[in-house]
Amino acid sequence: RVAIMRPTPQDKGRCINFTRVHSR
Repeated sequence: RVAIMRPTPQDKGRCINFTRVHSR
């Protein structure tokens, strides 16, 4: 999702989780 490229304050928690899964 764009949340990864645009870490918004609302999707901050989700962005971190998404980035972690992507890094795996």
